[in-house]
Amino acid sequence: MRHQILPETEFLLMQIAEKHYPRTHFKVISRFEFEVDNWIEIDFLAYLSESAFDRPYSDPFHKYYRRDRFDFNVAFSLKDSRLFVSGNWREVILTLQYSLSDCSWWDEGEIIPRPYPHGDKLEAIAKEIYSLLIK
Repeated sequence: MRHQILPETEFLLMQIAEKHYPRTHFKVISRFEFEVDNWIEIDFLAYLSESAFDRPYSDPFHKYYRRDRFDFNVAFSLKDSRLFVSGNWREVILTLQYSLSDCSWWDEGEIIPRPYPHGDKLEAIAKEIYSLLIK
């Protein structure tokens, strides 16, 4: 049986990300991993948003508009309500581990300070997504 996030929830997830990244649209791709630990994984693929008058291509998700440096992934454990946000910053993948009681950044198993310039945005996104998924 294939599970999916409801379109209304996908729309809310896009709105959360777009609120923190102005002039950016996000395509949301979700998948469920129930065979191991009941995980929801969500990819946020970033695209530049431009006015209709400036668009050489009518498809807002055309590769011309890709902003892959703003892509990130969210993984949420249904088993223990942990949320992870991962993204590629300056050639490395950093991960935010978020729960109601903890918020910490990791780089290859080492705790690091909040990365600049996206750390504060992703922490705010994690807080909003967490409250949406915990329900």
